Amino acid sequence: MKIEIIGEGGRTTAKINIPKAVLEELYVKQKLSTYEIAKMYNCWNTTIGDKLKEYNIKRRNPKKKRVFSKSVLEDLYVDKKYSITRVAKELGCGHGTIWLRMKEYGIESRELKRFKITKEELQRLYLTNKLSETKIARQFNCSLWAVSYKMEKYGLEKRNPSERIRKYEWSDFSGNPLEKAYLIGFRIGDLHVRRLSQYSSTIGSNTTKSKQMELMCSLFGEYGSVNTSCSKGIYSFSCRVNNSFFFLEPKEDKIEDWILANEEAFFSFLAGYTDAEGNIGVYSNRARYRLGSYDKNLLFQVHKKLNSLGMRTKIRLETPKGYESGGVVQNGDFWRISINYKESLLMLFNRLEPYLKHGKRVSDMARARENILERIVLYGR
Repeated sequence: MKIEIIGEGGRTTAKINIPKAVLEELYVKQKLSTYEIAKMYNCWNTTIGDKLKEYNIKRRNPKKKRVFSKSVLEDLYVDKKYSITRVAKELGCGHGTIWLRMKEYGIESRELKRFKITKEELQRLYLTNKLSETKIARQFNCSLWAVSYKMEKYGLEKRNPSERIRKYEWSDFSGNPLEKAYLIGFRIGDLHVRRLSQYSSTIGSNTTKSKQMELMCSLFGEYGSVNTSCSKGIYSFSCRVNNSFFFLEPKEDKIEDWILANEEAFFSFLAGYTDAEGNIGVYSNRARYRLGSYDKNLLFQVHKKLNSLGMRTKIRLETPKGYESGGVVQNGDFWRISINYKESLLMLFNRLEPYLKHGKRVSDMARARENILERIVLYGR
């Protein structure tokens, strides 16, 4: 999923890329509506509908036409003088439905409330006080469109991007090469990055694990403006950072040469990738390390590097493209690296330990190490 640009007044109209498997999980398995999914991805529900059509995912039966009497509408809109927005919320439908029913019943709309403001006052609020159009609209209890219309009518130019982004408190990346290697590994595994302008990017991710959310907040909280939310057990994370983080934009199926050339940078990178995509556990009383993804070339590079350093690893195609399970079709070849030998695991754990940051990975590694040492003491194996 790509994080798209979101304007001050609403959701993106740009095309977003939601993998088919993710959309099937949310729409088919979890039974979320297109509105709920759109809210998670900061887009319009029609965008989600288009993606369902593109992936040939069958739509659930549409809701029946909302029917309510003329007296109900007159009570809310005419007598109680609720706004169209509030009436729609009260009746659980959209604005368009209310407008259509009002037209059918011959209920005339009230005269629109005019946004009255002088050019000097608008200039002071927007240009001098640096309020956004959204904040001005809220202050005057009017629509964002009304403010934009007045701006255009008075010939007031909108602030340039560099002025508008100053409201965010950003710090430059530390420049530490080991931190950089870790973030690149974690980004390839679990982050989505999109440039917003020449000054900033948005970093985002969705996860069902609270520990993963905590980790992302700790990684970027000191650098940018973090926003988090949770809906239906899915955590959403986004953070705006400045242009010192543009190095996170590339997402390629390979490890950069400077990382491969330096062992510490490599293990810091591997720790980041492991925190995102790896698994450390004890199965059938034997400690194991597993690392799986669709990044075939990257995994082969890891396999080759670890073996060159004396660690015995196996790599295999676990599930091929097109494999179907539970109604979900694999959209790519899924590869996995595994390490099962105790000597290789201990070597790997010693090299990863300084760099792992995910709370569960750290505790799982400690438990796996304890298992290995117990087996060595008891069985010599």
